[in-house]
Amino acid sequence: MNAFPWPIFLTLLATGILCTLAVIPYSLALNPDVLEILKQKQAARSSPIPPALIVVFASLVQGGLLVAVALYLGLLASRAVGLGLPVLQAALSGQPFVEHLLTILPVSLLVGFAGGALILVIEQTVFRPRLPIQFRQAVVKSTRFWNRLLACFYGGIVEEILMRLLLFAGLAWLFGLVWKSPSGGPALGAFILANIISNVLFGLGHLPTTKRLTPLTPLVITRAVVLNSLIGLGCGFLFMAYGLEAAIIAHFSADIVIHLIGPAVLKDQATI
Repeated sequence: MNAFPWPIFLTLLATGILCTLAVIPYSLALNPDVLEILKQKQAARSSPIPPALIVVFASLVQGGLLVAVALYLGLLASRAVGLGLPVLQAALSGQPFVEHLLTILPVSLLVGFAGGALILVIEQTVFRPRLPIQFRQAVVKSTRFWNRLLACFYGGIVEEILMRLLLFAGLAWLFGLVWKSPSGGPALGAFILANIISNVLFGLGHLPTTKRLTPLTPLVITRAVVLNSLIGLGCGFLFMAYGLEAAIIAHFSADIVIHLIGPAVLKDQATI
């Protein structure tokens, strides 16, 4: 096997850390009690360290370690099953990459924008009428446009590293140990099963944030899995067909529709 792709690892690690910092304002807007609790603790200890600095440092350490581990294992798993980042690899190695990027851009944007629009339609027609009004209004009322814009970078890049590069590729490798194609790699069914399971887990992964806004009922749990899987399944197939860059573009585009366009045109819009 070729040497570990350290340039890709370091590039994505730096990008992931920046995205982790970018999502802090959004996270604090959804959890305003965090800073207040830290202020009280710092006052009790007579500590001169600003609470905001503690949040930034903790996010850097925790987020950086999470992204680093996910990247290392994800790159190993994805290479083992024949998946990767062809655009970034070409760019870092001095090879032509613009043509390939322009090739994947239309389909990635289509999947992202169409998936985001479909999520909004299903949210408005199926889930929204049955959700508590406090939950429907919570995110838009507590966050600002720029908070949500910065959060889109975290969703598009870091979540794709975690869900597609690590979880999806890891599951495909695991299933491929017993479900092989004639060539010896994972069978197509192994990839499809990995895509489905990773997206269910992706939806469930949003529940801790949702729980802070509303009680977890069967409807709320179903909503998280269904809405997140709509775009997640598409990102999984883009990863298989074109590389992780296509999945990142689609995820980011969907988040733009959901978190920026949605609240502007729909009333009482929640987040997924």
